Amino acid sequence: MQDTLAFKITYDAKITVQPDMTVFMSAVSSSSESTNGNLKTFSFTQDKKIPTYLIAMAVGDITKEQVGSRVSVISEPSEIKKDMYNLKDMQKYLDATEKYLTPYAW
Repeated sequence: MQDTLAFKITYDAKITVQPDMTVFMSAVSSSSESTNGNLKTFSFTQDKKIPTYLIAMAVGDITKEQVGSRVSVISEPSEIKKDMYNLKDMQKYLDATEKYLTPYAW
């Protein structure tokens, strides 16, 4: 893919993993389903046009927790509480940035 600010895309993705893995992407989760009983497929949709370098995926023994009304932390279960504490002010920073710039689309 062309990696430039001028080239922006929307995308849909389906990622199939082992049943003990979780997938997160820089997109909205549209579903999670089991396949053949021994694999899981996660589906995502990004309907806002983004530069290709912002396409991101995390796969593993990971979990997601909210630290603000629109801010979440994704981390390993053994680290999630510490990471939530370290990022507890992110909602405040997002709010301040939006006042200075524009609302964050995601």
